[in-house]
Amino acid sequence: MIRSWPPVHGVLDVRWLEIEVTARTDGGTLLYAKSQSQWVVTRQLSEQIPPGVSEVDVTSAWPGKPPFISRRVTDHAKIHTIVLLFDSLGTVQPDEINCPSFGPRPVVAVTFRNPGSDRPVARARVSSVASFRWPADVAGWTCFPITFNVRGHNRSPLVGNVITPIQRLLHIKLGRHR
Repeated sequence: MIRSWPPVHGVLDVRWLEIEVTARTDGGTLLYAKSQSQWVVTRQLSEQIPPGVSEVDVTSAWPGKPPFISRRVTDHAKIHTIVLLFDSLGTVQPDEINCPSFGPRPVVAVTFRNPGSDRPVARARVSSVASFRWPADVAGWTCFPITFNVRGHNRSPLVGNVITPIQRLLHIKLGRHR
């Protein structure tokens, strides 16, 4: 018999218990129990976009090449939407998954800036193919980690679809096929 429980959002992902009962030849009973709980690695507050962002730069480029798309976002409502999008993402979980090979693809870079500073407060980079319509908790997002840096310090890679929402918000296509 296997008993499973629903995930506890932000705490536990997989929860199950397997119990087997077998009669022994000497008249006794053999009881076997096995369980698994998978903790969710949560994102720390220090891994959020710092407040006060006044500009977001979005580029898409083939690795080692100049950007073929570059947008500077200064509209406060759009900046707020992009910041909330990134702050809502989870971190890569310690799952094992076989990822498909897509070959070289454009990389989307998102740079967050505060007023009067040349140094970015945060940066993110992700493959332009990471635009699937999967739920955020699907393990497949691990194949498309979003590298993330806050104030010059690398943070845990993030997971989720940022490509589609940014394309819709800015009315652009971030990936380009050869």
